[in-house]
Amino acid sequence: MTDSSGVHDKLLRPEIAASWKRSEIAGLTHEMVLERLQIGDFESSSQLLTAAVPVLDGVARDLTGLTYSLLLADADCRIVGRWFDRPTIDDTLQRAGAVTGSRWRESDVGTNGLGTPAEVRSGMWVHGAEHFATVLSGFTCYGLPILHPLTRRVEGVLNVTVHPNDAHPLFPPTLGRAVDDIEQRLIDASRPADSRLFRAFREACRTGRAIVALNDHVMLASNTALAMVEDLDLETMREIARSAAHRGASTVEPVRLLSGAMVTARIDRLQDLSHGAVFRLRTRSGPRAAPGAESANCGHLASAEETTFTAPASVFVEGEPGSGRSTVARSLLEGASVSVIDALDCLTEDSTAWAGRLAATIDGRADGLVIDNVHVLPGELVDLLARTLSTDHHSMPIVLTGNPQTWLPAHIQPLVRRCRQIVALKPLRERRNEIPLLAQSVINALEPGRTPRLSPAAARLLTAQPWPGNIPELREVLRHALAHRPFGPIEIVDLPAAYRLRPVPALAGRETAERHAIIEALRRFDGNKTRAAQFLGITRTTLYNRLRALKITDDTVHFLHS
Repeated sequence: MTDSSGVHDKLLRPEIAASWKRSEIAGLTHEMVLERLQIGDFESSSQLLTAAVPVLDGVARDLTGLTYSLLLADADCRIVGRWFDRPTIDDTLQRAGAVTGSRWRESDVGTNGLGTPAEVRSGMWVHGAEHFATVLSGFTCYGLPILHPLTRRVEGVLNVTVHPNDAHPLFPPTLGRAVDDIEQRLIDASRPADSRLFRAFREACRTGRAIVALNDHVMLASNTALAMVEDLDLETMREIARSAAHRGASTVEPVRLLSGAMVTARIDRLQDLSHGAVFRLRTRSGPRAAPGAESANCGHLASAEETTFTAPASVFVEGEPGSGRSTVARSLLEGASVSVIDALDCLTEDSTAWAGRLAATIDGRADGLVIDNVHVLPGELVDLLARTLSTDHHSMPIVLTGNPQTWLPAHIQPLVRRCRQIVALKPLRERRNEIPLLAQSVINALEPGRTPRLSPAAARLLTAQPWPGNIPELREVLRHALAHRPFGPIEIVDLPAAYRLRPVPALAGRETAERHAIIEALRRFDGNKTRAAQFLGITRTTLYNRLRALKITDDTVHFLHS
C-alpha cells in the first residue's frame, strides 16, 4: 500500500513506521505539517546552551570541509543553536522552516530528526522520504537526545542534517562524543541544591520503594513512584513542597492523585532555597473529600464531608464568589430530593412572592433545602429566615450559602449566628497545591470525550495565578485553551494572553483584598468605573490610581466577566 507521500508502507523501517503512526494519530497529514510549526522565544543563557556551545564549536571545527548543518534543540524540541560549514544547506533548511526558535516536536510536525529522537529517547537516522512532511524529503538527518545525568530527563537534542548524498558514517560517533561531553558539562554545572537533592533521593531509595525527590528545577522518581503518579501529580507535590516549607523538616500528609487515589506522603524537606523535598509515598484508603472545604464548629476544623446533620439543623457555607459554595452545599445534603432557592431572585421579584416560595418549600416533602446567596437578602426576609431557623416546625436540614462573614452586611450577621455549623471555603489562590488536579477535573468535565491533559509547564503557570474569579475564572481559561488545542496536551501558548506570563509578585494581604474588591465591583457594573468607584466609596481618580498600582487591566476584567 502506498500513501499520499509516495512511500510504500512495507518499505518503512519499524521505528519509522511507528513514528508515522504516532504522527497520523496526532492528526497530521504529509502536506500540512509545516502549518503547525510554532516559532517562539527561548532562554539564550540556559544551562543547555552554556554547556553545549563550547562543545559544538569544537565539533564544527572537526567537520570542516563537510556539507552539513548542526542543530541544537532544547527539551521542547525548539531549535536554539545552528552550526554549518556551507551556507547553501543552511539556507535550504531555513526555507523549510528550520529557523532558530522553531519547534520540531513529533506531535507537531511528524517524523523528523529532532522530535522523533526526543520521543523515543535514542539516536536515530531519518532518511529522505522517511520524514513525515513531504517538504523535508530532501534531507537526511541523524539526531541524538541529550539526557541530564542526574534526572535522565531529555534536556535537548543534537542533530546533523545533510543532503542525502552527503551522509557520512562519521556523524553518529561524532555526535555521540559531543553529547557525552555536553552531559558531563551539565552535571559539572548542576546547582549545589540539585546535587544535594540527588544524594537525598539516592539515600531514600535504599530504604523505600515509591520515592519522589524534587525542587524548583529538578524532579527524580523511582520506577515504583512513576507507576503511581502522573505529571500533574508531580506538579502538585512541587507546590506542596513550596507552600509547606515553613512547617518543619518532616511531615506526614495525605495527597490525592489525579487518578483519585489517596496516598500518604512522608515529606522530608531539604534545608535549601529551592524548596527541595523527598516524598515517600504509601497507598492508603479513605473517603473522597469535598475539595477545599473546611468546617468551623466550636473551633474544630474538619473536612466538609465530616459535616453531619441531625434534622432539623442548619449550616452556613461561606466563600468568595466562584469558590464552589453552592456545589459544596448540595453535597452536604443527602437525599433524593433537595430543593434550591436563590436569594438573588428577591432582587427581581416581590419579597412576598419569595417568602411564599420559601414557606411552600419548607412545608413540602424535600429532603433538604439550599438557600444560595443569602448575603443579598433584605432585612424583612432575613428576619423571616431567622425565625424559620429558630423554630422546630420544619423537618429538613437547611444549608445557607453566602459571602465570607467579613464581607457580610451587618443585618446578615445574626442570621449566620443562628446556624449550628459554618463551613468555610478557601479561595482558589489559597488552594494552590490543588490547582493542577482541579484544573484537570475541569478539563474532563468540559471535554468528557477527549480527556486532554494539561502540560506540566501550563500547570505551573496556572498555579501561580492570583485567580480573583476563583473556579469560574479557571473554567473560562481552560475553555479558551481547549478551543485552541484540538488535540494533544494543553500548552502555555493555548492559554489566554493575560495568563501566559507569571503574575507580578504576591501582594500583601490588604492589597490582595483591595484588588479582589475592585475587580468584583468592576465586574458587577460591567466595567463602568464611575459606578464602581461610587460603589466602593472612593473617587474615580483614586480608582484609576489603584488600578495602576494593583495592575488591574481592562483585559483582566473583561476576561473574567465574559
